[in-house]
Formats: sequence, C-alpha cells, structure tokens
Amino acid sequence: MKKALFVLMASGMFLGLVGCKKDYTCDCSVNYGSSIDSTFSFTYEGVKKSKAEEGCEAAETTYKLVDPNASCALK
Repeated sequence: MKKALFVLMASGMFLGLVGCKKDYTCDCSVNYGSSIDSTFSFTYEGVKKSKAEEGCEAAETTYKLVDPNASCALK
C-alpha cells in the first residue's frame, strides 16, 4: 500500500513539473501619438500559463508608461 502511494505521489509531482507547458501569445495595442497606433504580439514558447501571464502583464505595465490606455492580453 505504501509503495503504491509513493508511486502515485511521484507520478503526480512529475506531471506537475512537466505538464501544461505550451506556447502562448500576448497581443498588445499601444497608441504612440495622435495618429500612430501599433499592435503587436509576443510569443512565449514552452512555458506554463502563469509565466506567460506574468510576462504579458509586465509588457502592459511598461507600455502604459507611454500610453495609459495601452493593453495586452494573453491568447
């Protein structure tokens, strides 16, 4: 019984470490002036969703320094 529980726990830890890694895209929209709108994307390859969200939020925070209405969204 203990052996089966150990194997189950080890399997769960392994899946937690390697699972859910995939590619995510962060789409951003920034207005650099009265007539200069810019949209662009960043691709986060082979990462967990939480890391991609952190990166996308950081990009939005940076672009809000230029344009308070800047927005970035993870897709």
